[in-house]
Amino acid sequence: MIGKKLNYSIKKTKAFGRITVRKSGGNGYLSNWIYIPTKIVKNDLFQYKNNDKVQIEITKDGKLLISKVDELVKLINEYGLKNATLPSVIEKKALENKSRPFLYYKDKVFSYKELNEESNRIAHGIINLLEEIGLRNPKKTIKRQIKIALMLPNCPDFIFSWIGIIKSRCIAVPINPALEGNILKEILIESESEVMILDYQYFETFEKIKDELPRIKKIFILNAPSKFEFNANVLNYNKINTSNIINPNLKVKDFYQMEILYTSGTTGKPKSLLFRNYYALTGINVGKELNKIGLDENSIIYCPFPLYHALGQLLGVLPALFYNASIVIPESFTPIKFWKDVNKYEITGIFCFKKFLQQLMDQIPSKTDSNHSVKWAFGFGVLDDIWESFEKRFGIKIYTSWTLTEAVGITINTIGSKGGKVGSVGKPVSGYEVKVIDLNGNILPPGIGNIGQIVSRSTIPIPLEYYKNKNKSKAENSWFETGDYGYKDKDGFFYYVGRESDMITSDKEIFFAREIESIANSHPYILECAAFEIPNRKGIKICIVLKKPGLLTHREIYDYLNQNLAYFMVPKYIEIKKHLPKSTLDFIKKYKLKEEWENKNSYNNTWNAEIKDFLKK
Repeated sequence: MIGKKLNYSIKKTKAFGRITVRKSGGNGYLSNWIYIPTKIVKNDLFQYKNNDKVQIEITKDGKLLISKVDELVKLINEYGLKNATLPSVIEKKALENKSRPFLYYKDKVFSYKELNEESNRIAHGIINLLEEIGLRNPKKTIKRQIKIALMLPNCPDFIFSWIGIIKSRCIAVPINPALEGNILKEILIESESEVMILDYQYFETFEKIKDELPRIKKIFILNAPSKFEFNANVLNYNKINTSNIINPNLKVKDFYQMEILYTSGTTGKPKSLLFRNYYALTGINVGKELNKIGLDENSIIYCPFPLYHALGQLLGVLPALFYNASIVIPESFTPIKFWKDVNKYEITGIFCFKKFLQQLMDQIPSKTDSNHSVKWAFGFGVLDDIWESFEKRFGIKIYTSWTLTEAVGITINTIGSKGGKVGSVGKPVSGYEVKVIDLNGNILPPGIGNIGQIVSRSTIPIPLEYYKNKNKSKAENSWFETGDYGYKDKDGFFYYVGRESDMITSDKEIFFAREIESIANSHPYILECAAFEIPNRKGIKICIVLKKPGLLTHREIYDYLNQNLAYFMVPKYIEIKKHLPKSTLDFIKKYKLKEEWENKNSYNNTWNAEIKDFLKK
């Protein structure tokens, strides 16, 4: 069943229970028992079942914490990360691994020990800076954690600065380097950033808006040319890159704010998410699943995910860190660079988006396609249209995942094609629950015919927080409406079919734009496309990018779609474009295409199948 916007929420329930002392065990030991009213147990927020093993803890402020003793809890205890923080993980791994390589970048190699030392240099520089300009004395208080914006490309300095900011008990604000103008300004204002670290290549973009950002007191420039004129407020990055490699004597606790991450903004303005230090635990439960497909201390992983994004950090760097692996960070992805790096570093696994695999598939086939060291690819957005053909050609097994930047749910398919689960995004990892529901919030049974909204929640005490937006914050353990739709099979594996915003209604039929796009993309002359519903049921529009200009006419595209799609799916409007608006993660920004239609800016280039001519404003 497919539906529109769900009206599904969970209310907190209050009721009275009691604590009593009873004899237990053969020897009559006295035990304290807590009786929980049925009213509470039946509430969807109550996550425990009969005979569940739980861990009970009393905090210093008198709170009673109860959590399931699952594989995740066992792993946390095994790692000794009761006070889980990114600094504690880095320092622990530096002692364990010492000279073991962690990071490869171009011709540079940084060991686990050097990773810790380089981040310490930055941490001490930030601590000194904040004391010098009077923002705060980090050794005395954490009442106000300073926000430091980070606008760097994928490079070692990004990782060192990111960790250094957190080690100094500040809050990192990683920013997409492609942003500019009002969006960049709004993010810097909303995040309340007071210090900024950016690469020189983005300085001109920042200069255009700097006068509207009075809160920012210091800017540190990386890779500035020798003739660049620094001043009291615009300083060389070396000013905070000190020689002090000792771990800062600052206690960073798991509940301290770690960073503010922004979503990709594919459906509108990017949302600001507040992550605390305990999000470092993501590296354990994701790494535990990746360990099943080959992630271990001998792994050398190619990681082209953007480091400013949650995928690069929580699903890239951290799992590698926890499992003592090495990562290769490229500046950008191209097939030529990729294969050079594979041969140079003997890469064993790759993190990827579908676009990376598609670019490899688009290369001319070679007899050496399967002659390499890569064993597996862990990816997002990889559907069955490329899955098996890629594996057959390159001998690289594909394993897929589903998640949101909000990190309220993560599924991973660890069996892939060998387990007969091509196209599936897998099962939830430890610490998360995922289900598919109908319009009324009822759980849908397994089966491809039972498509509903995917909702998820954390089963460990990690609430979802939107920075400076209390209305959007979700209570701990509540179900989160993702806006993604899919279904579950009889074995508990989930399948993603599309976003709620991609839902189309035509001739009383409800389906997803992906079904149209899949057929269009199968044409040998079409590079990519985006389909969407025109408001007020006026029809469906598809925007097409051809592999070479002039390969197809609008009429030929229409005829192809008309022959291969159900009648109610055939787009009425067709536009051939040079490129589609995208995020840096290669997600198409359909809201931009919809805006072009609403503003009539695309009318002159849009062909109407009914009148067999172009529209006019």
